[in-house]
Amino acid sequence: MTNGSYNNEGNTPPLMNGLEMEIIGWCTPIEFTGEGEITLKPIQNHVVYKIPTEVEGEYFLIENRNSASIVWDEFKTLNSNRKTKDGLFITHIDRSADMESRWAMNRPNGWLDHECFKFVVAGNNYLSDKNWDIVSYPYENNDSWTAYSHPKASSWGAKLLPFQITKIARVGQDIKFKVEKTVAKSLTGVVKSSSISMGIAQATVTLTPVTSKAVGKLYSFSVNKQALTTVTDAYGVYSFDGIADGEYVITASLAGYADYFQNINVKQGAVLDIVLFTDAQ
Repeated sequence: MTNGSYNNEGNTPPLMNGLEMEIIGWCTPIEFTGEGEITLKPIQNHVVYKIPTEVEGEYFLIENRNSASIVWDEFKTLNSNRKTKDGLFITHIDRSADMESRWAMNRPNGWLDHECFKFVVAGNNYLSDKNWDIVSYPYENNDSWTAYSHPKASSWGAKLLPFQITKIARVGQDIKFKVEKTVAKSLTGVVKSSSISMGIAQATVTLTPVTSKAVGKLYSFSVNKQALTTVTDAYGVYSFDGIADGEYVITASLAGYADYFQNINVKQGAVLDIVLFTDAQ
């Protein structure tokens, strides 16, 4: 996006995407206000939908790209292997205060562990020059984008979005889909002391989403920097509400006890009790 024209071997500029239209004032993305069925016209009609996250400036844009109705987009091919399919494009945008400097440097995607303009890839795979056809929805049997789908609808901080999209379908040049409210799930449990088997108050519990990136056939794993932190109540109970399913690292700490950490796979309505051992143990 930051390097200029990219269609027709670099000779033909594409029609602007939803973010570019928003920046120059050609459209104001529409936020969902409730459940319902949507018919989305191709993007040259300047209609783009938006789903915000819990962080100001981080959101998702939803647009319809259709080469039959958009003259410039008929060149969505750089070579015989790099061709996108018409359909619903979902883009993860992060223009939050923490990312402001990256946009100012014209390097929103300069850090692979946190790209600020990132396609949600319907094919749930690593995007390379040879598989651009996996970007748009629907893709094969994948016609939904929810907190429990693959890929899942969640923020960089692994928080659920207020709405999710299901039953995505191509109908002529239009895209139809259903908007549903996201049902929040949670992870909860009790932090206990090994010596007295009772809940411990004021223990710090941190939940950090783990991201994975594929390089060829190899996968590398890293811990996302946006962790969620809470403190146990008087009974040792902790809770993280509105999180998405997925891989996490959970840690717990309190003065006088050895630090606890564990890799977990969070499922809907998960419960995990934690036992802390004293330093003497």
